[in-house]
Amino acid sequence: ISMPSIIEDETIIPGDPKILMVGRMAQIKGHIYLIEALPEVIQAFPQLKLILAGDGPLKEELIQKAKALNVLQHIDFVGFASPKKYAAQCQIMILPSLFESFGLVYIESFALKIPVIAFDAEAANQIIEHNETGILVPKKDSKALAEKIIYLLKSPGERTRIIENAYRKYLEYYNAERMARETAEWYHSVLDQRKYNSHYY
Repeated sequence: ISMPSIIEDETIIPGDPKILMVGRMAQIKGHIYLIEALPEVIQAFPQLKLILAGDGPLKEELIQKAKALNVLQHIDFVGFASPKKYAAQCQIMILPSLFESFGLVYIESFALKIPVIAFDAEAANQIIEHNETGILVPKKDSKALAEKIIYLLKSPGERTRIIENAYRKYLEYYNAERMARETAEWYHSVLDQRKYNSHYY
C-alpha cells in the first residue's frame, strides 16, 4: 500500500480540537454511536468540531439525531473525501465500525500519522494493537467512546506515542512486498484446499 506523505488539497475547518470520521453513512459504520458520544465530549471541549467525511442513506437520520442532542453545530458534513484532506488538522480519527471486511482506513490512518479510536470489532482488532497502535473500545458503547476521546484529546503525549507506534507498524508491516506475498500465499492455500477436497470427496 502506498500512501502519500504530502497532504494534498487540504481544506481547513474551524474548530479546536477537531476529530475526524471517514466512511459511508450506513448503519454498519457506527456513526450514530459517535454522535451519541458528542454531548459528553463537548462538555469537556466546548469548541470541538467533528468532521464527517462521507455520504450515504443514513445522513438525514444522523442530522436529526445531532439536532435532537443539540450537537449539530459541532459537526461538519463534508461529503466524500479522502482522509488525507483533513487528517493533518485533526487530533484523532474515530472509526466506530461494527465490522470491516479488511479495514484499509485503519492502515491509512497509521500512514497519515493520526491516532485512531475504534470499536473492538472485526478488522479493527486484527490491525490495531490496543493502547499501542490505537485504542479499542467495546462495540456500540457510546459512553466508553466519549471517555476515550476525552482522554486522548487531553493527552498529547499519548497521542504522539500511539502515532509513532502505528507509523512504525505501517512502515514495517504494511508494505507492498509483504502484502503481495501474503495474498499469493492465501491463493495457494485456497487452491491446495480445493485440490484436497476434489481428491477426497
